[in-house]
Amino acid sequence: MTSAVYTAYEHSNYPLPELPRIKTMRLWDELFTHESLPNSNAVLALLGEGILSACVAEWLIDADPGLTHEELQLRSKERINPPLLSAFGDVYALPPLLQYAKLYPAAKQLSFKDVGTVFLAYIGAVHKDHGYEVTKDWIFALMDWDNLTMLQSLQRD
Repeated sequence: MTSAVYTAYEHSNYPLPELPRIKTMRLWDELFTHESLPNSNAVLALLGEGILSACVAEWLIDADPGLTHEELQLRSKERINPPLLSAFGDVYALPPLLQYAKLYPAAKQLSFKDVGTVFLAYIGAVHKDHGYEVTKDWIFALMDWDNLTMLQSLQRD
């Protein structure tokens, strides 16, 4: 799956923040289980979505403490959307690890939603394995990396 965001990420001159390792095998298995199978990653993805929302809001407020509620909502939506979540999943090469039912289309045909869900599930698994602070540090680093990469991409164009 290729998007303009993913293309910019592929050409970044900045090192991608290291993906925190998932140490718990049960979490690893759940994380990479598609919703087409039992015990899917849906619960971890829901947890990950909440954690990501909190981290992004905190990151935005730290960057601009004067944000209004409306501005915070708007900027959060810019940071948490299916194409961007999917691009993060792709840049971390998460889709090939996803297990899905045999009747489900091949991994190369996974939707933005599928790839975004596995990225959100990864956030949930990091939170369960390492706690909020480690997760927050990783997300903050990822948001900083995204800013630098997008700025670099705009300067190229």
